[in-house]
Amino acid sequence: MTAPSALIEVVRQQLPSLAPEASFDAERGEVLVPVPEGRARISIDTLAKTAATTPAEQWPDLVTRWLATLKSDLAAAEAGGTTSADQLRVQIKPHADTPPDEVLVLPYDDQFDVAVVVDHETRVSALTYAQIAALGLTVDEIGRRAVKQTITNELTNLDVRDHTLPNGVVVRVVAQDGNPYVSAILMSLDRFTAGDAPHGVLVAVPQYSAVVLHEVTSQDAVDFLVPFSRIAKSMRDDARDPFDTGLYWWANGVFHRVEIEETGEDTARAHLPSALRDLVEALPDGS
Repeated sequence: MTAPSALIEVVRQQLPSLAPEASFDAERGEVLVPVPEGRARISIDTLAKTAATTPAEQWPDLVTRWLATLKSDLAAAEAGGTTSADQLRVQIKPHADTPPDEVLVLPYDDQFDVAVVVDHETRVSALTYAQIAALGLTVDEIGRRAVKQTITNELTNLDVRDHTLPNGVVVRVVAQDGNPYVSAILMSLDRFTAGDAPHGVLVAVPQYSAVVLHEVTSQDAVDFLVPFSRIAKSMRDDARDPFDTGLYWWANGVFHRVEIEETGEDTARAHLPSALRDLVEALPDGS
């Protein structure tokens, strides 16, 4: 769920009460606050969720309380000093050619990056290079530990459900409400497929807390690309933690992005990458 522009404006107006140098990143929906080790990024998703059930005339008071709590939390974190290595986690994020300097981003493939973050139970913050130095670990050690802790602490109790659509097509949704690390299952997607998926899997990540899958079994999957993208877009539009609108065909361990071209008000066309041509031509006939 995207924060209303009126709420964002209230946040902007009151930001100086948090810190004179605080700013707002509209693209990411995050408040940026200078801290000794760099900048803290705090998502306004929780604020937007509360605002959705609060009358608009009460938003100024709501923002005032939220910023006061945030200021207190930041002061406590600064007083507490160090970040524990036990807090390290990873999030899979859409690929960015120029990631922010304060974030430790490890390349995953052409489509996604692995961002090492710090878990604070109720929020996630970027791991800064200053914190890396304080941890006394190499980047490789930090990455391995963050991945391991994400898998063992965050991905063991996910809700995995198969949904049969009216046309009989089955989609699998892997999710956990409020879990910002579900996107990390892309690193071990074979654990969440129904079978061996020799022809691959259609993948969408509408939210950080939800991944949608459809195993490719026949030529019918090609016709399902546009409807599948519509399902993912609908989930993203309603999400408090939107990821991106990309549609991917995962085959032989590689994520291939499928571009969806809007051709009319209610029509669209899928463009498959050339790397999938042989695989698609070899698919069994559909229904």
